[in-house]
Amino acid sequence: MADQDPAEPAAAAVAPTFALAPGLHGNAFIDYGTTAGSKLYEAATKSLYASGETKYDGEESSMHNFCIRGITHSEAFGWEHICSVPTDPQQPNVDIKLIWTGCGQLPMEMVRNYVSTYIQTPTRAAQDSLQMYMCLFSLLTEAAQNRITVWAPDYTVNGIKSGPLFLNVIIRESHADTNATTRKIRSKLMALDVHLASLNFDVTKLNSLVKIWVQQLQARVESTQDLFANLLQAYKTSPDANLVDYVKQKINDYHDLTADEFMHMVGNKYVTRLGESDFEGGHKDKATLIALHAELDDLKKVVAQAERPLEAVADPEKLAPSALSPTGRKSSRRRPTRPTGTRRRLTEKTFSSAPNTGIGALTSPRTAGPRV
Repeated sequence: MADQDPAEPAAAAVAPTFALAPGLHGNAFIDYGTTAGSKLYEAATKSLYASGETKYDGEESSMHNFCIRGITHSEAFGWEHICSVPTDPQQPNVDIKLIWTGCGQLPMEMVRNYVSTYIQTPTRAAQDSLQMYMCLFSLLTEAAQNRITVWAPDYTVNGIKSGPLFLNVIIRESHADTNATTRKIRSKLMALDVHLASLNFDVTKLNSLVKIWVQQLQARVESTQDLFANLLQAYKTSPDANLVDYVKQKINDYHDLTADEFMHMVGNKYVTRLGESDFEGGHKDKATLIALHAELDDLKKVVAQAERPLEAVADPEKLAPSALSPTGRKSSRRRPTRPTGTRRRLTEKTFSSAPNTGIGALTSPRTAGPRV
């Protein structure tokens, strides 16, 4: 019997790679020439607001919700490595500051120096930067876009828009870092009893506002030294005698409570009291309500005097949507043409900063390690 050629060995199956989310699968650049690459780009750059939902208007009062949405999306698509800015780009693992929470502490030049190390390289970091820019732009209202895009040179590096720089500009303009703004925040923190009354004595709502105001102070490298006393004064105005007794007891039992711990304890007690039959909610009496409203009106006048009037920004020339780039300017970029007689190999992986913007062929295996 004639010898038979041994059967060719079957191709080895590719072992699956674990990732918490598609955007975190591997560190190599994304091949936007593939269907999977294009879908990942679309998912990363889509708006985080549902249809009909109000987008971010660029005002400090709604900054907290904007940052929460942005941070969550950033974690899902692995943008932390471009949002974590080292003080010295030559030592990327030393003295790291996060743009989302480090506003007021990150000079534009510091962020730009870090962005310049990767924005023109065929790397995942460059792709993530543009993804982030496109996503953030879609989160802004038209008025906010007009207000922010006048600062385009601040977030553009060698003609390329940078997501981290764009975010830093958004935060900078939204915070409007002035002494008047800081005074306004301090005025709110000194009148927590008035704010609690205006919230119908809802302790959980007051605690949420206090955390936001404290974060706004920290963003300006400021702090408050009398927060605990102001919280105590506010909680003691609650019409629920049981809750007030609890507050006084905690003060006596714990002499080293932090403001955060105090808010957590009183907040939990308030939620518990809401479900009890003897809970006393609402305003104490009409006279108290009138007095509190008078105090609130006075506080509003003080705050209004501290606010800086916003500068009007004229709307840019309206153009057809198809002719606009994300910055509102006509796009002059043409799609690159391939030389006659050449064909790209199907197995070749091509780098591009976004779909249909390939800058040349470059193969790259999905290897472990930091994104570069």
